[in-house]
Amino acid sequence: MEFALMHNCQKKSEHCFISPPQLLAGLFVIMAVVLLRLALLPNLPGTDEGFYGLHAMLANKSLTSGEGLPPVGVLQLYPIICSWVFSWDINHILALRLCDMFVTSLLAWQMFQLACRESKSVLAGCFVALVFAVAINQPLFIQNGFKNAGFIAWLCFLPALRIGLYANRQRLAAFFLCGVLTCIGVFMRESFGPLALISFFIVWPARGRACAFSYAAGGIMAAIVILGLIGYARGGSSNLIEAYSMFALMATEVGANTSDTFL
Repeated sequence: MEFALMHNCQKKSEHCFISPPQLLAGLFVIMAVVLLRLALLPNLPGTDEGFYGLHAMLANKSLTSGEGLPPVGVLQLYPIICSWVFSWDINHILALRLCDMFVTSLLAWQMFQLACRESKSVLAGCFVALVFAVAINQPLFIQNGFKNAGFIAWLCFLPALRIGLYANRQRLAAFFLCGVLTCIGVFMRESFGPLALISFFIVWPARGRACAFSYAAGGIMAAIVILGLIGYARGGSSNLIEAYSMFALMATEVGANTSDTFL
């Protein structure tokens, strides 16, 4: 009995504490992200970066004046979260890039943790996470930083994936949390919406109907809360619906023009 208790405590400690080699390897991956991002920090503003920066500035101006959120554009949750940088007398583009660097560093750490757990090797986990981190931080994808909300979306998806992979069928609350995290990730980057539906049909056969519906319930509840809060802060949901309609129309027009160009 005593041996079983000691063995159980040892297993729990393995999951709760990070060994020194694992910590050093994880920090190495994070430093790779930091160095890649710092090299791009002084460059001129990019295209989408200016678009996101504008929404962050408008959000800060509206919030600090007590007017809620500006009723323009789509959700833009990531710029809203980073809008606090405009309260300081600093170079705001650099500050936004540093925010994105921090988010991407956390994402690299999450990938490192997942790769170590799946491969059961710190060395293999470090290699996979390093390749992942270097690949996604190429200027081709991020320009000079703060280009899109994809990184913070995946910062929600990876913990959801880790929880779902190692939770058993009895832990319905774990899959509810997975749904909440997935929903937040989708609202950070709306084009990832299909992932939420695909995940539902993956959870069902893998963990059972109860876990799948718990996952769906978490996502639906989070969506109601987020849309309700954003709608209230913007003075109603009608302007949000109109913004997405205009965005869909614009995307259709851009797609048609791109197709015509290639044809």
